[in-house]
Amino acid sequence: GDISIDKPSYDRSKVTPGIVHIGVGAFHRAHQARFADAVLSLGDEDSQQWGICGVGLMPFDAKLRDVMKAQDNLYTLWSRGPLGDESRVLGPHIEFLFAPEQHEDVVARLASAQTKVVTLTVTEKGYCSKLATGSLDTDLPAVKADVAKVKEGGTALQTALGFLAAAALQRKAQGSPK
Repeated sequence: GDISIDKPSYDRSKVTPGIVHIGVGAFHRAHQARFADAVLSLGDEDSQQWGICGVGLMPFDAKLRDVMKAQDNLYTLWSRGPLGDESRVLGPHIEFLFAPEQHEDVVARLASAQTKVVTLTVTEKGYCSKLATGSLDTDLPAVKADVAKVKEGGTALQTALGFLAAAALQRKAQGSPK
């Protein structure tokens, strides 16, 4: 039979990034992004502020950046369930920032007053915590480096926590909403 694939019904040129998501893996793209796409599909002016800026922290995220760029940040989600299969082109990602090369842009986007929500999907290593206590592992070289960079106002950071700390300080300094 014919395959029907739904496409974004909203004008992507009017969508702004109200969400910044760090760790744009398959789980995020299949779940959170699907819900953002549904909100954007409401089509009203208020829904247009819920686009997603994806952030890749790791060197291997360069491949995803390249693929997303080549596809205008669009991709197809195929879901299977008891009510049948659904294929849909999703369009909530309007920007992808590759932190190793765009660290200043990442901090600026996180700190922007336009950003309403920051979410993460990272592995347990990404939380930089001590396994036994759950507290921040300040002995990790990346954490030490990020603490020093944040204290000096730098943005060439390595960890999600470093980017969040730098953005929080910048947001506070510019008087943005908490």
